[in-house]
Amino acid sequence: MAATQKFEDVLLLSIDNALKVFGETVKKMILHYLETVRSVERGQIAQQPEAFQKALEELLGTGALVVENQVVQNLYRELDLDMPEKMSFVKAVESARRFLEAE
Repeated sequence: MAATQKFEDVLLLSIDNALKVFGETVKKMILHYLETVRSVERGQIAQQPEAFQKALEELLGTGALVVENQVVQNLYRELDLDMPEKMSFVKAVESARRFLEAE
C-alpha cells in the first residue's frame, strides 16, 4: 500500500473512532456538513484537514478541540509515533503525513 493511501486510511479510521463517542447519527451529520457546507468529501479530509477542523469548530464550538485531540491521539498511536506537543490539529496531521511519506 502506498504511503499516501495508508495515511488517508489511518486518518479516516482515527476520525471515525474519535466521532464514535457521538454516535452514528451525529458522525454522519458532521461528515454531511463537511461535504455540503465545506465541499469536502470524506475521502478528501487528508488533503484538506483545515476544512475538517473548521467544520468541527462551526458545529461543536470549543468542543471541537476534544475531537481534534482524540483524532491526533488515534492517528499517532496507529502510526506508532510520539505525540506532538502543543501543535495545532492541521500541523499535527501534516507532520504525521510527512513522517509516513519519508519512510
